[in-house]
Amino acid sequence: MRIPEDVPVPYDVFISYASPDKTVADAACARLESAGIRCWIAPRDVVAGRPYGEAIIDAIHEAKVMVLVFSSNANLSDHIPKEVERAVSNGVAILPFRIQNVAPGKALDYFIGSVHWLDAMTPPMEKHLDNLAATVQKLLPTTIGARRGAPAHPTVMWQRDARSADPQRPDKIRKRIYIGISAIVLIALALVGFFEWVKSTPPKVTQTGSSSGTYDIPSLQASVARPLLFFLADPNRPVPPLGQRTYASKFNSALTSGKEIFWQVGLNFQGQFPPPDYQIESVWFRDSKEIFRGTGNYKGSDVSTRAFHNRFGWDPPGGRLDVGAYQVDLFVGGQQITSGTFVVQP
Repeated sequence: MRIPEDVPVPYDVFISYASPDKTVADAACARLESAGIRCWIAPRDVVAGRPYGEAIIDAIHEAKVMVLVFSSNANLSDHIPKEVERAVSNGVAILPFRIQNVAPGKALDYFIGSVHWLDAMTPPMEKHLDNLAATVQKLLPTTIGARRGAPAHPTVMWQRDARSADPQRPDKIRKRIYIGISAIVLIALALVGFFEWVKSTPPKVTQTGSSSGTYDIPSLQASVARPLLFFLADPNRPVPPLGQRTYASKFNSALTSGKEIFWQVGLNFQGQFPPPDYQIESVWFRDSKEIFRGTGNYKGSDVSTRAFHNRFGWDPPGGRLDVGAYQVDLFVGGQQITSGTFVVQP
C-alpha cells in the first residue's frame, strides 16, 4: 500500500505591482514574511534562466492570495491586468492595497471593482502594512497556523491518491452536493424576496443635516458615482450625447489633432435638489508634471436628475496632445473628489 504523498503549496501570497511602486511592494513583502506568510515577488523569486512569464504563471497558480499594490502606475501597467485575470480564473483571492486615491481603469475595474480594498494613502505606512498582514492572516488561517505552530501533523494542501484513504468518500461528496444545492435554492429565494422588498420601498434621501462624512462632496451633498472617463470630441461641433461617446484609456496622438479631450464624471445628488451652483476644477498632469488647470461652472438648475453627468474639455496647446502618461484630478471647493488616468501613444 502506497502512502499518499503530501504536496504543500510553497507560497501563500503573490505580490503584484508596477515597477515604480517597488519600494512599497518590497515593504509589504517584508512585513508579510515577518508574520510567517511566505510571499512570491518578482524579480526576487524568479529562478535564473527560467522564462519570466512562466515563473509568474506558476507562482500565481500556487498562491492562495494576490496582494495588488494599486496606484495610477498599476492602471498604466500592461502586465498587471494579465496577472489579475490569471488569478481570478484560478480562484486566487485578490486583495488590493491602494496607495493612491485613484479609481481602477477599465482593464482592472472588471476584476476588482467589487472587491474589498485596503486603503494605505495616509501616513504612517507601517500601520497599513500591519493591517495588510492581519487581513492576509485571516484569509490564510490554516496555512499560517500550520507553519507557525507545530501541530502534530502538518496541514495537507493536496494529496495524491487521497481517495483510497476514505472508502466513504462518494457518499460524503453526494451529501455535500445535496447540501450545496439546498443552500443555493435558499439563497435564491432570499434574493428574490429582497429585490421585491427593494422595489416596493421608496428611496430614502439624506437631508442637509447629515454628517459631512456621508458624501464624497459634502458642500453639494453628492457622491461620485463611477470612475473618471475620457473621450475626444470636435470643439467646433456639439459634444456627443451620452451613449454616443467613445471612452478610452489610450489615445493615438495623431487622432487628437484638432480635438479636445473631455473628462466625464457621474455625480449622485442625494440632498438638496436641485443643488446650488458649483464649480469643478480639473488639474492635468503629464508624466507627473502639472500642465493645465481648468474650471467648469455648473448651474444647479441645469441638473435634471439626481444621477447627473458633468464634463469639461481641454484644448491642448498646438491643438494636439503630446505623447505621455496623463493624470487628471478633480476638485470641488478645494477638496479632491476623484482622479483618473489615460495614455497618449505615438
